[in-house]
Parts: sequence; structure tokens; C-alpha cells
Amino acid sequence: MKILFLCSGAGSCRSLIAKTILESIDDRLEVFAAGTAPVSELNPVAFEVMKFFGYPMASEEIRPLDDFKTMELEYVITLCDGTKEEFDRLSLTYRKKLHLGFADPGKITGSSSDQIKAYKSYIEEIKTELDYFYHRILKKEKAAE
Repeated sequence: MKILFLCSGAGSCRSLIAKTILESIDDRLEVFAAGTAPVSELNPVAFEVMKFFGYPMASEEIRPLDDFKTMELEYVITLCDGTKEEFDRLSLTYRKKLHLGFADPGKITGSSSDQIKAYKSYIEEIKTELDYFYHRILKKEKAAE
């Protein structure tokens, strides 16, 4: 099953975080991360907090959106409102679309502690949502196949 997480490409790593967490739940899934716009730098706080939670991430796992133009995806999951609004102009082939709207933890300004708190909160939220998605939706679909 091929699943693409899509975010705005703001560098806050939302799609990469989601990909990493879902793969930790079931490493048999083919999970991808992309942004609608390429970025030159990813937020280092995201990597630090994911490491704290025991999820190693690699920046090279974020792929260009063009890589998916000819791929048939089971799910495309958007993670921010901007991506949801841009979605119709993207030419992707998919069976199902899901939107999980989250605030951008990378937009938090202030102390390092405030930024770490924002990422911890985001990671806990997305983990809860993906756990539900996997156990209540994907497992049922796999069983029905």
C-alpha cells in the first residue's frame, strides 16, 4: 500500500514526521513524504525532538513532488490547510484523500524551549491520529482484501 504525506514544504518537516511515525507502526507500508514547494533547509528542532521520541529521520527521505506524478497511490494525506487548498492543481493519481490539519510547529518563534514544546505537541498529536488511521482504517482495509 502506497501512502503519500504532503505538506507545504515550509521546512518544518510535517510530512517527514508523519512518514517516520507511520513506518514505525508498520514497516511493510510504502510511505512517502513530499512538500508542494521545495525547501533548502529543514528545521533542526524537528530532528532533535523526533530523536528524543526514538524516531530517527533522514532529510533525504523527503522527495520532490514530481516523483509521484506517475505513481499510483492508495492514499494522499495532506497535513496543512495550505496544501489542502493547493491540492486540486496537483496531478496525482490516488484512490483516497485524507486531510489532517495541523498548525505548523516551525512557525513558533521564541525560545528554543518554546519551539521544542511546539514540536513535541505536534508529534504527540500526529502520532495519535496516525495510530487511529492505521488501526481503525488501514487494518480494516487490509483485512478486507
